[in-house]
Order: sequence, then C-alpha cells, then structure tokens
Amino acid sequence: MSKNKVSVSKDMESLEFVVKLSFVQANKARIQSIDIATVCLNTEDKVTSKTALNCIYYLCFVKNSKKIVKSFAF
Repeated sequence: MSKNKVSVSKDMESLEFVVKLSFVQANKARIQSIDIATVCLNTEDKVTSKTALNCIYYLCFVKNSKKIVKSFAF
C-alpha cells in the first residue's frame, strides 16, 4: 500500500487546500472546522505552507479526539 502525501509548493495552493478541506471535514464530521480555518485565514502574516499544514493536520485529526488540541509542533 502506498501512503498518501500532501505536497504543496505554493502558499496560495496551501490556502485553497485548507479552505476546501475545512468544508469537506465540516460536512462529513460536523465539527467546527470552518472556525479553525477562519482562524488560519484571518492572520495578518503571510500564510506559509507550514501554517497551512498545521490547519490541515488539525482538521484531519481533531475529529478523532475528544481533547482540545491547541497546536501542532513540527
């Protein structure tokens, strides 16, 4: 079996992926992923790939946990 990889080269692509994923996760799991994405998008700093990946990992895995996850360290 091959592992799925998320590879993003441009910040805008990362940003678009976060937005798309947030809606997919919100519709599937009915969690507050749109709020998480909004926090990521409403930043004065330029959105980097690392920021986008933090959002992606949060959206992917927080639905599997009852705990509130504040952030992910890389």
